[in-house]
Amino acid sequence: MRRWLIAAVCLPALGIGQVWEKPVAPGLVYRMEVDLKAPRVVHALRFSRGAPGLELRPELAQGTVYGREDDKKGREPLSAIAESNKALAAVNGDFFPWTGDPLGAMVRNGELVSKPFKGRAAFGWGPQFAGAMKLEWTAEIDGPGVGPMPIQGLNEECGPNQVVLNTGWAGGATGSRESLQIVLDWPEPLAPVTARSAQVVTVVESAARIPVGRSQAVVTANGTAAQRLKALKKGDTVKIKVQTTGVDWEKVDSVVAGGPMLVLGGKAVDESKTEGFGIEFSNRRHPRTAIGATLEGDVWLVVIEGRQPMSSGATIGETAKIMADLGCSSAINLDGGGSSQLWIRGMTANRPSDGSERPIANALLVLAPEFTVSSSKVVIKGQAQVAVGQATDLSVVDERGNRVPNSQIVWSSMGDAWIDQSGRLRGMAPGSATVQAWVHGQLAKITVRVERPGPKASE
Repeated sequence: MRRWLIAAVCLPALGIGQVWEKPVAPGLVYRMEVDLKAPRVVHALRFSRGAPGLELRPELAQGTVYGREDDKKGREPLSAIAESNKALAAVNGDFFPWTGDPLGAMVRNGELVSKPFKGRAAFGWGPQFAGAMKLEWTAEIDGPGVGPMPIQGLNEECGPNQVVLNTGWAGGATGSRESLQIVLDWPEPLAPVTARSAQVVTVVESAARIPVGRSQAVVTANGTAAQRLKALKKGDTVKIKVQTTGVDWEKVDSVVAGGPMLVLGGKAVDESKTEGFGIEFSNRRHPRTAIGATLEGDVWLVVIEGRQPMSSGATIGETAKIMADLGCSSAINLDGGGSSQLWIRGMTANRPSDGSERPIANALLVLAPEFTVSSSKVVIKGQAQVAVGQATDLSVVDERGNRVPNSQIVWSSMGDAWIDQSGRLRGMAPGSATVQAWVHGQLAKITVRVERPGPKASE
């Protein structure tokens, strides 16, 4: 495994412009690439598996698939997911429909939370492995007077004539007004490969939604499937079988999904067509989020800014090349567009294309239980205004007035100016910008006025 960096570096251009790498914590390095010709800005975190005190974990928004009954349908902003779990850093996860459930596979600490999306890429990791994969999933229920019946879904809305298994992670079992809801005693987590008997606690007819307790499972059925399962009654014993294939589960305990595949065998690939993604999605530049693993076993979490004056985003092919150039032996694309976001302990490093955080279904969190925040207060120093098309340099000083080395600062800006990791702020449009500096967990913030070019504007 590659040793983590202990000092920041500004790397040579390498044909892409400027590159900075700065330590966030032992085993976690932040990287920024700026290519003004493309134009493109890339933010990334390199997570060293096995670094003491660090953990990479997928997490659901609100802690359940279906949370509060509002327009967000269980989703919430990345910062809220990260802060509620006391994360050190985070990026957004999988695609999701309006119902708010992750579209593809999600495994959390060995427990299957969401089933794979057929034919689409996933990424898994554990103590002995990190890499991309494609998973297959089947499930069935068998019981008195029923006979084996396929289960089509897991922790998701039940469609016409379907059967869906809901565990405690669902929060609620959801179908139509005619749905049959079979509540099971289910005290153990659902592993990716499971064969288990469970007792029927109760059967509820004509219920569109019922809650699912943490020690319960609910089988939801609609239409013809519901008619068959009506043979079950309280006290019956049913058998549930779940089979998830495509990886050795002895080596993997965490999975996140998305698609398409970006890197295989260290080479950039584009499997957009075979995974069901359209030309508009793949061949136009958009904000992107991706995850990949190096041969050493380290994990890259990458966010490419897009729909911005200084960064137009990337096609799938360009994203694949970026991941391969980072040394990934395998990598996949995650949700992008307005969902793309990289967060570091209280600060969003990139500029979300919606102008603000988009509520998402799940996230990838870097946890560091022993991460300590510096007690020294820090302040940003520099001009409070900049002209459109011009630049000004900012710095940070501690409470004693000592200048903080730029190698220890992660910069971010929102609004009408953007900043690179040297502290150089560039005006983009008349208005204002909020600039933040992250120093060992401390955040400093200033507002900078962006003026039209003129003799009074600072350079």
